[in-house]
Amino acid sequence: MRTNSSRHTCSFGDHPWPIKTIFPTVKDMHKYISAYADKHLDPLSISLKHTVVGVERSNSHWKVTWKTEQDALEQDDFDFLIVSSGFFRKKYIPEIGGLQSFPGTVMHSSDYHGLDQVRDKRIAIVGDSFSAIELAGEIAPLAKKVTHIHPRPFYVFPRFMPLRSGDPSSPFVPIDLALYWKSKRKSPHEGVFPTQEELHSKHMFFRTVCGDQGMLAPSLSVAPDRMPFVAISEHYLNSVRDGSIDLVEGRLQSVKHSTFTMSSGEVIDEAYDVLIMATGFRSDLPYFSPETQTKIEYRPQDSHHPFLAHRLTFHPDLPNAAFVGMYRGPFMGVVMLQSQWVAEVFSGKRPGPSPDELAHGLSMEKMLRDTIPRPQFPHSDYVGLLNDLAETLDITPSSLWPGRNTDIVIPSWKITRRLESANLKLPSGNFEGKADFTRRLASDPDAEGSKTEYAYLEQGKLSTDGGMSFDAQRRYRYNYSEEDDRIDAYFDDSADKGFFHSQRFLAPGEEAREGGMWAPWVGEAREGWCAMGEHLCAPDTYVAAYWFHFSGIHLSEWRVTYKVKGPNKDYVSYTTFTRP
Repeated sequence: MRTNSSRHTCSFGDHPWPIKTIFPTVKDMHKYISAYADKHLDPLSISLKHTVVGVERSNSHWKVTWKTEQDALEQDDFDFLIVSSGFFRKKYIPEIGGLQSFPGTVMHSSDYHGLDQVRDKRIAIVGDSFSAIELAGEIAPLAKKVTHIHPRPFYVFPRFMPLRSGDPSSPFVPIDLALYWKSKRKSPHEGVFPTQEELHSKHMFFRTVCGDQGMLAPSLSVAPDRMPFVAISEHYLNSVRDGSIDLVEGRLQSVKHSTFTMSSGEVIDEAYDVLIMATGFRSDLPYFSPETQTKIEYRPQDSHHPFLAHRLTFHPDLPNAAFVGMYRGPFMGVVMLQSQWVAEVFSGKRPGPSPDELAHGLSMEKMLRDTIPRPQFPHSDYVGLLNDLAETLDITPSSLWPGRNTDIVIPSWKITRRLESANLKLPSGNFEGKADFTRRLASDPDAEGSKTEYAYLEQGKLSTDGGMSFDAQRRYRYNYSEEDDRIDAYFDDSADKGFFHSQRFLAPGEEAREGGMWAPWVGEAREGWCAMGEHLCAPDTYVAAYWFHFSGIHLSEWRVTYKVKGPNKDYVSYTTFTRP
């Protein structure tokens, strides 16, 4: 699984990424943070494999007690204390009656490590966390059955979004770069309590981008008067569309062996093999004394606002102490600014917040904690939060600039094709049918690019102008290389698995490659994404021209035109793909 924000957001300002991958994997993030530590931290100042068991204020110092790897207790006094033990520290599985009676495997979503845990099994996923939606979309093609039990509707975004949602030829950029526009803001400051008008505008924007998800499944239709929740996955909606994910809206109330009872009274009787609880995490501050926990109004079961602190960082009753990274949301930028703020205050370079600022900050956090209905994230206005932290430090965060992506294949299409031949041995005609894309593990796992690929199967009837008619089908497979930002097409027949062509996407205004490659749109105005490809099937040459038309994040129509020329063949085929 990959990060939900791109490497541009998942980075520290003084440590650029060494790789081109736009959305890093867990392994990539581990290497990045390890390299950062190797470069910036003194290893002698870090003690790993120690468990902090006690933190208390004593004689103007912080007394910290910890347990070593050998279970020995050690203690020392410190002038300053920074709490960075993480917001997602403790797995949370709600109390569900009879859960222990489930005959299969019960696991938290964080315990999922690979496809072998779910291959050819019947899976039920509970929850609407990001991991629930991402996991369901990832395992759908390999599991025998996937049922997603979710408590509310939500919008599903892919990791790449159109920069201009109403423009069919808009470039696609990482989701964080599409959403974190400073220039579109009405105010530079964090919008903590959105108005009804602002919530309505957010719904309208989400629907413009995501379309009407209720057409795929009624339980994904988000009412405009509800607090909007979002999730991120490339594959979830397509798996719902093709039926490989079943949806059940509601909360799982009880389990009796293989029978699930929902809060609505609905009963699900299915012999599932694995029950995945994608129900999130809770913070855990067991080392704080009850007195300290009371001061920060600590609520360990609150996934939204477990404690109160001014700008998530300082509390007036914890002198010479600060929180860093105890925050739900895009992480690295906030951590970077919090760290600088704390370092400057603790070193005396900058005064700490005034008593009035601290009191106002705590009051705002308490109001946010008590807000009903609660938003998905306590501080969802990431850009505003960064702006306010940066203003405190008299700095401005660096601007983020977009990249692009071409991962645009979407399954299930109606085909109409016209074949115009200048060779009498190959008659002209019309083809009508359907095309299905099936996501699967890559045929060559050692090949460059994605570990999964799309298998393409088209089936239909070809009717020649001479009156003949017969069934026809063809198979291809498509791989996307993130390193080269390229889609490769291969034949996928039993007798031919060879390379077909690569799709080279054209920049806006670029008609064709230097040398005058033919393209059907030359001399015509075109809207949308276009790509070209070539294939030599000796002695004949194929030139492919692709055109893609987007409506928000959805590919609404696409076309491919082949011009085939040689001693054996001389024809042009025009194919249009639309939703049935």
